[in-house]
Formats: sequence, C-alpha cells, structure tokens
Amino acid sequence: MGRKQVCETGILDTLLEVVEREETGASLCQVLEQLNSLAENVETMRNRLAEGSLPSHLVRIIQFNSGKGSQDREECVKLSSDLLLSLLVGDAHCKQLVDVGIVEALLSGLAAGDGAEPSFTLQHAVLSSLRNLAIPASNKARLLEAGVMRAVLELKHTEVMAVVFKLLGVLRMLTDGQEAAALALGQDHDFLVCLVDWCAVEEHAGVKAVRLLASMIKNSKSSQVMRNIVREEGLPHLVSMATSEHLVMQNEALIALTLVASTIPGDAAVSLKEADLVGTVSGLVKNKSAPAELLCNVLTLVRSLSTADNLRQDLVTSGLLEHLRWMSGEHSNQGVKDAATSTLAVLEEELNRKQQTVPELQNHTVYQTQVVLKNCTSNTAEELLAEEQAGFRPHRSTVEHINFRILIEKHLQNQQDLYHNFIE
Repeated sequence: MGRKQVCETGILDTLLEVVEREETGASLCQVLEQLNSLAENVETMRNRLAEGSLPSHLVRIIQFNSGKGSQDREECVKLSSDLLLSLLVGDAHCKQLVDVGIVEALLSGLAAGDGAEPSFTLQHAVLSSLRNLAIPASNKARLLEAGVMRAVLELKHTEVMAVVFKLLGVLRMLTDGQEAAALALGQDHDFLVCLVDWCAVEEHAGVKAVRLLASMIKNSKSSQVMRNIVREEGLPHLVSMATSEHLVMQNEALIALTLVASTIPGDAAVSLKEADLVGTVSGLVKNKSAPAELLCNVLTLVRSLSTADNLRQDLVTSGLLEHLRWMSGEHSNQGVKDAATSTLAVLEEELNRKQQTVPELQNHTVYQTQVVLKNCTSNTAEELLAEEQAGFRPHRSTVEHINFRILIEKHLQNQQDLYHNFIE
C-alpha cells in the first residue's frame, strides 16, 4: 500500500494508536519501522507526526525499554530514537516540541538511566535528541533554563566514547552564541580536565572535543576561560586542528587562536611556541592553493602574533616576510592582497621598533655599568692613591693642584710672605 493510501484509509491513525497503547514487543517494532519510513520520505507526513503526541510517546517507549537486555526492547529503543530524530528536523518542529514539554520528558529519561548500570543506549538516544533541539537559536536559552547543561555534565565521567560524542555535540550547540553558558563551562575545572583528555582521542569524540574548546573561547569572550584552557594544555590541540582537512574546522581553530594571542599573549606565548604555531601558520600561508577565507584568517592571526617577543623572531626567520611581499602584490584575490599588505606593514613595524630599542637599551646598560664601577672603586682608590696624586678624585683635581702651585710661585716672585695654615 502506498503512503498516500496510508493517510487516506486511516491506517496512519491505527498505527499511532498502537504506539500510544503499546510499550514494547515485536508488533510495536513493526509499527515503528513503518512510521520511520513514512517520516523519512514524506515531508508532509513528518510534519503531521511531529505536530501530534507521537514525540512524547516515543520518549516513554525509550525510557521503558532502555537497559532491559532484551533484543526486542533494544530494537524498540533504536527505532523510537531514529523516529524521534527524524521529527526533530527544522527549527519550526524543534521549537514546537520544546513548547509541548519534550525537553522535560527527555531529561527524565536521562535521569532514569542513572545508577550502577546506566543504559548507554538510552543516554545516546536522549543526547541525540537534545542536540537537535538545541540547534534553533531561540531554543538554546530555554534548554539552558530547563537544566539541560547540568544534566549533560553529570555524564562527563562516562567511558563510552559514543556517549561522549553525543554529549559534546549537545554542549557545543548550547554554547553557540551563549556567552554565559560558555563562561560557566570554561570555569568548570573538572570538565576542562575531561575535555582536554578527550581532545587526544583519535575517534570522532576527539574532533568534537577540540571544536568545543574553540567554541568556548569564541563565545565566552573571557580571558579567564582562555587562561584555564592554557593551564590545562588545550592550545596544542587547537594548533593541530588548524591543519585539519576540513575548512570549517581550520577556521574555527584559527579564530580561537587569534582571540587567545590577542587577549592573553603573555600567558599563551610559551604554549604556542612549544606547539610550533609559527611553523603551522607559515605552512598555511605558503600554500598557494589555500582558500582566500582561510588565508585571511591566518594573516589576522599573524598580526596578533607579531607583538609577542618570543614569536616575532620565529615569524621573521620562517621566511614569512618574503611570501607576504609576494602575496601583497601577486595574489589573485584582492582581499588576500589587502590582508597581506597590512600584515606585512605590522610585522615590519614591530621588527623596526625592536631594532631601534636595542641600541637604546645597550647605551643605558653601558651608563649603568659605569655608575656601578665608579661606586665600587671610589673608596678603594682613596685608600691606595698617594696624597699627592691628583686626577679623578673629589676636590683633588689636577687643575686645583696647578692653581695652588701658581699661587706659591707668584708670592715668591714678588717677595711676598705666604703663610700656610693647617687646621686639624
């Protein structure tokens, strides 16, 4: 029977009645399979299913069957989760489902999975749905107010990477454009420790973890969050992501690194140097096939790095100046040419300023050395020099000695008396 006939003959209503009535079993699985097919292939059908009470019943079925060990029950969880996710497509549906209380139902399911042996299938299903619900901008604040972030963070010690992957997806959606949420997450020390550990995982969860780091930096706008990430050694993972094969991830990393380099250059300088950020940046700039958007972000980062003393020289010796000169005159994209010109000017200005500062520091150092030597040797000189010794001594200069001798000679020439008085 075709999908159109399913609607016209009332079979759809019969299928929905089974879902409302049943909680488990092979017959329920068959109905869920049929509804999944309808929702996946017919948009009007998906809209109709999303507008009714079906989502709440699906959450109930997921809660009832999770962690029971039966193959039929696990199949019910899987089919219900797939169907629920297919209904959470488009902002309109997600907003509507939040309005009817789907978030509270999902959180109760997540809480039901707590315990000595939590249902990872249930956690995976609930987190997948929460992530989709958090996509619309208008839903983010509502999910945060409902306590979604607190509930999700309760799972941070799980060892199941599939659950970690979904957990990170929810948190990244919740922090997108939400300064307070990103700030709170960046100040949670226990979570940051877990997050940086996940960054080193080679599975998909590792990628999600680094993207969340970048999101927290961008959205929190907080120097404290940045320092916390530096302290937990998260910056090297962002440097690595800047060389990702995915352009969107490269740009996320470059924007986050630029914010760090311009906001807390002193705190981040050592970590960035150890991660060879200059080498990474130099390689990206020298790639003539790199997209213009990527190059502009890289050059913005270079301008921020040029003010860091321990990185400026590395930028110069990397051969970057020569390539910037080529880009400013020869690159085919005008935006890249303009960015290269301004970056070159900033870098050369910083270099010239540094070169002018060095002689001034050297002259000052020489003067200070002379003062120190004079202070150290003056007392010793007075002890060692003979009484008749003139020279660099207070009130005992050569000129003063000569004037006194001339005075004696004049008196002798004029045959005048000259009296010397020595007063002790």
